[in-house]
Amino acid sequence: MLGDAEMEVGHYAAAERAYQRMNDMRPNLASYARASWMRWLLGDIEGAIEVGQRAVAAGSPRSPETVAWTAAQLGNLYLGIDDLDQAAQHFESAMRLFPDHPPAHLGLGRVAEARGDLAGAITHYQAAVRGSSITEHLAALAEALDAAGRAPEAREVTAQLERAGRRSDPRTLSLFYANRDVEHDAAVALARRELTHREDDVYTQDALAWALLRAGQLDEAQAMSARARRLNTPEARFLFHGGMIALARGDRAEARSLLSDALQLNAHFDRRGVAESRRALASLGADAGPTPPPSPPRPTR
Repeated sequence: MLGDAEMEVGHYAAAERAYQRMNDMRPNLASYARASWMRWLLGDIEGAIEVGQRAVAAGSPRSPETVAWTAAQLGNLYLGIDDLDQAAQHFESAMRLFPDHPPAHLGLGRVAEARGDLAGAITHYQAAVRGSSITEHLAALAEALDAAGRAPEAREVTAQLERAGRRSDPRTLSLFYANRDVEHDAAVALARRELTHREDDVYTQDALAWALLRAGQLDEAQAMSARARRLNTPEARFLFHGGMIALARGDRAEARSLLSDALQLNAHFDRRGVAESRRALASLGADAGPTPPPSPPRPTR
């Protein structure tokens, strides 16, 4: 509990000490899962995946939902490095362990979307929302419905997202607004509100940096983005946001480097973000690499 509390507010050194003590006392699913996430935050991709695999292996059939959650988290690590096949395998494993597991549906939706199967993605996102209407699920569904041209449904889900985000998850709502380049003042205010509770959390700092860029507050955006990237966390979104901030500040070399790194790490990190990255790199005269063709859709259940 101590490690989790420190993690939530961005006190990573203290969280790492608590988690190490936890692993020393009892190496099991709970301790391995936390150690895996800690390694991811600190930029150790191979270590995060290795310990995540240990976490799944340490699970008990008497706690299928817990093991399913752990398998889905491992799938998310693979998703973060654009290994769609491995990600899908772990999301499918989670679904077998605990049918209709919402995080697994979310992950399978993201895999389907990356493979070009937008209809399949929407089906999974809708199932995730039915199981748990948290803002992350609502945001994924709203974006996919919008991309599919289903505007009335997208507006309805967006309204749900806005209500839920203002109530309990301002960071996700801030990112949703900033991704769409709308509601600039609200996006900044929402991210600042979250940061008052999370203090030094890199995900909240990144969200605030992105909102500040959209609001034209470039100096603070640059400082906040650099702070968010201090641990070398392998998040393509962090690199994309940093690159767009550098571009707005006129630092073309830094923009080219960060945007290229984002796409190299994960060429499917976000539909809007990938498209914006490629447009920015083209404006810089840089080669964004070939647009990866979507893989043929395949059954995910």
